[in-house]
Amino acid sequence: MKFPLLFTLIFLISSWGDLLLSQNVELILSVEETECTSNEDFDIFFTVNNWEDVGGVSGTIEWDETELEFKTFEESFPSMGSFLIDTGQISIGYLTFNWFNAEGTDLPNGSTVMTISFQLVSPGNEGFHEVNFSNSPTEMEVIKIDNSFNVFAADFETFDGGVEVINNETPDLECIPNFSLELDENGEATLNPNDLVLFISIACGTVDLAASQTEFDCDDLGTSTLVVTATANNGNTATCNVQLTVFSDDDPQLECVASFTVELDENGEATID
Repeated sequence: MKFPLLFTLIFLISSWGDLLLSQNVELILSVEETECTSNEDFDIFFTVNNWEDVGGVSGTIEWDETELEFKTFEESFPSMGSFLIDTGQISIGYLTFNWFNAEGTDLPNGSTVMTISFQLVSPGNEGFHEVNFSNSPTEMEVIKIDNSFNVFAADFETFDGGVEVINNETPDLECIPNFSLELDENGEATLNPNDLVLFISIACGTVDLAASQTEFDCDDLGTSTLVVTATANNGNTATCNVQLTVFSDDDPQLECVASFTVELDENGEATID
């Protein structure tokens, strides 16, 4: 799909008696790569090189809508031009744009002309997520206008980019200060580390819990310090300490013989075992 206003611009300038020509200006449009380390919004920057005498740019930006959610858009093309944007298809991962100007414009290499803010659809979805230029539904086009108002359909090159999601977060962990564990009738007990945690959270990924000891018996009676460790799927860890008291409330079991006879020895003494 082509923008009528861009064609109108070309027609009006051509009607002044100038020629519509083709010239290779080697314009480079790039989608920069960035990194995301959480579920917060992040920006993708669209930059240009060899932007000389450029009078119009149109095209499509695409992404996987199941991975990235469009949030906001900002354009920073030369201010004297007119800009159109169609966000009607962002729900399926397309954004079309058209900038044009009656005169050719110049920009320094590396200039940012568009910025899109995204958010991950699923926090913790690590890996690279592409954001690309596309010829559908709006075809990528660039025109150049020289000082004599000659209009050239310019050759150009695009470089795609996106976001690399790197989860380097550390879990947020808080333990209860004290915990009591009762041995069973066999003098044994097993501890679940989740019973020691008051709060645990991480924005991206998953967390595994472990305790420095989980199996106890009569040798462990009393109070000691237990270390709880939360390990995220990126390998980062957080720890907290718990004062653990191991006890047993079992009453002793005792049964005596009904009667017992003790015989004194020759010294008139006897010992009962």
